[in-house]
Amino acid sequence: MRFATVGFDSGQLKIEERNAEPHLQEGEALVKTHTSYVAPFVPFVCDPATTYVTPERPFSPGMDPVGTVVAVGDGVDRIVVGDGVYGDVFIDGDWDGHLGEAAFAGNFALSGKADRLFACYRDGAFASHIVLPQECLTKIGPALEKAPEQAFTRLGWLCTALAVLDRGRFQTGEHVVVLGASGQLGTSVVMMALALGASYVTCVGRSLERMEALTDLGERVSLALEAPTGADVVVSAAEGYCAPMIEAAIAKLGRGGRLVLLASPDAPPQASGLVTRGISLVGSFWFDRDAPARVVEMIAQGHLDLSRIVSHAYPLDQVNEALAAAAGLPPFQQNVLIL
Repeated sequence: MRFATVGFDSGQLKIEERNAEPHLQEGEALVKTHTSYVAPFVPFVCDPATTYVTPERPFSPGMDPVGTVVAVGDGVDRIVVGDGVYGDVFIDGDWDGHLGEAAFAGNFALSGKADRLFACYRDGAFASHIVLPQECLTKIGPALEKAPEQAFTRLGWLCTALAVLDRGRFQTGEHVVVLGASGQLGTSVVMMALALGASYVTCVGRSLERMEALTDLGERVSLALEAPTGADVVVSAAEGYCAPMIEAAIAKLGRGGRLVLLASPDAPPQASGLVTRGISLVGSFWFDRDAPARVVEMIAQGHLDLSRIVSHAYPLDQVNEALAAAAGLPPFQQNVLIL
């Protein structure tokens, strides 16, 4: 087994060979990774001076693996050896009756600390194999005829987009505005809103040129530098200094509209007028366990088209080059590792 691991003194990843096969606990499965998503935030996780709470070094980072189940532990009844699966590396302490800890396996904690979880799930998806609880694995076989395997590494982002629209109480036929539409999250929200039947999606960002590729999604998509008046749902996937953009969108929401924050601005926006116009403000992070299966079904039925996603493939030995090139990719493009 091969792992790209980060050590104590450098953010650079090195390839490590391990001969011992992991011992599977009850409810766990071992997946042979075919490909995994190269997230632009991983260098910040690997930095020795990181503010993220990470597993004890050395560890292997990486998210969104796609591969084949090669072994299962006792009590596994949802998947079998040979199944092609997507892996959600989010581990919630609730899954086995323990409360108070949550983490992305092999990446960073979400609960301040996650010592117990990291002891079990120290390594992420930048490896030839990964161990995950069966509830984190979703069969993708029914949809593989509709999209290449590498495109399924985008499921984490698409499921996050689905959860955003669910939590924003989106209904078919509504007008959706996406702030920060040219990023990976924003692009995924645009794709998901169209697949769910939005009447119109307005993509808002700081550069019309950078968002131009989104118009390839059809006549229901338009580009703008600020939110239009009267939309039903605004999703903010913008980061950094974006409070004025969010405030402008709030002011132009229709009565009873919804604003969903998917990414946190560096300063809180002024949310005036929410009460008198009956506007809801919701935060959204990650997704429920049934989301990957829902998205796979949408792909299998032809409702969600992944054909525009372009994956730039790197072998595991070039993981550092893949990370260096991951930041700032245009809409629909992504870097993946081939393992």
